[in-house]
Amino acid sequence: MNDLSWIRYWRNSLADADSGKGALNKRDLNGYHHIKRTNFSLGMLEPSSGILKKLFVDEEDKVLVVKAHYRPVLYTITKQHGQDFRGAVPQILSPVICPIWITREGLFFSAGTPYIPRDVLAPQADDKFTIAEVSKLDDFLTTHSTPSYSDEEIISAILSKETIAEQNELWKQYHKLAQELFGEVCAKQKISELYTVLEDGVIGKIDDVTGASTHILSCMTSYQTLITLRHFYTLMRQNLPQPMRFA
Repeated sequence: MNDLSWIRYWRNSLADADSGKGALNKRDLNGYHHIKRTNFSLGMLEPSSGILKKLFVDEEDKVLVVKAHYRPVLYTITKQHGQDFRGAVPQILSPVICPIWITREGLFFSAGTPYIPRDVLAPQADDKFTIAEVSKLDDFLTTHSTPSYSDEEIISAILSKETIAEQNELWKQYHKLAQELFGEVCAKQKISELYTVLEDGVIGKIDDVTGASTHILSCMTSYQTLITLRHFYTLMRQNLPQPMRFA
């Protein structure tokens, strides 16, 4: 495997790992806040919400928005004969993750397309529990999308009166997309046979670890570009005509 192939392989692996897990245990939810499912359909938290205060507690006053992972629905393993079923089945299942922005006023904006975590998608290297297939997810995402705001776009967006006025309609599109993703791609029957849905979803601010991974991904992309240019330069030199020699 050459340099460029290795860079592509490890960058894609890191991107998959950075996307968040769907197979969880109770400890994995320690950094999250429980939130009613009605908040997901409304696309907002009340300005007086304790959760909203916690999301901004360590932020400077000038910070107008934070990025979070919203897990709108969680499942817990159904007990059988008074015991938790185990094997390769995770204790808690989070089938869909929604990357979102949350303003100080509690409004939700899309920070990226809702997705099914890679660790519960087939194929897997071993006999892990899965709820959908990568190919089916890719097909869905190819034909379904919703407007999202990048790190560079979100501040100007939330300062725009037009964007704020459109927030409710934009969130309806995002909410619909997340529901369709779960309904059309996930194996709902398989989930219902093993799991019981929990009353609340959870939300958590994306921490510094994710930020570090994003930085590494950026560096690897830059290095991948450098390697590509180096190979192109080498190829060009190999194909240059030989200089004429004079006796």
